[in-house]
Amino acid sequence: MSRPLTSLSYKSLFLLGIFFLFVAVAWAGCPDCFYNLTPMNGQGPAPDGSGRRTIQIRIDASWGEPTNTAIWNGTQDARNEWNGARDAQGNSTGYYLDLNQSTSTPDIIIIRGTPLGNACAGVTGGPPYVITLRPGTSDLSAEEIRGHIAHEIGC
Repeated sequence: MSRPLTSLSYKSLFLLGIFFLFVAVAWAGCPDCFYNLTPMNGQGPAPDGSGRRTIQIRIDASWGEPTNTAIWNGTQDARNEWNGARDAQGNSTGYYLDLNQSTSTPDIIIIRGTPLGNACAGVTGGPPYVITLRPGTSDLSAEEIRGHIAHEIGC
């Protein structure tokens, strides 16, 4: 035997609907990540002997000469986070990230600009993949900068 919905049930359903609408709107500004791409070839074996491929990252001159310190540090932190990431069995990703400003053939370039769809950041192309960060990214906290860059590297 089913019970009729009470006014409290209607209010709960309404609030739940508003919550899901809010979540959908909040995530709408962040583009989808790529999940079906061919793995990057990279630039040879990792220097740590792990057997991973070295992926070279270069920060574009649009972040200044010398490179904006906040973006430089955020990129280093994101690189270190990915290089040290391990799953429950101790496995790492197949890539070893290397920040190399002198490479003429980077696998990833970080530029200053307006991402597609006016998002907070975005990835296009590939290879090289271009990570576009908003100009104001350098004014964010170190943790937010690292997070933006690490997220886009993982897309």
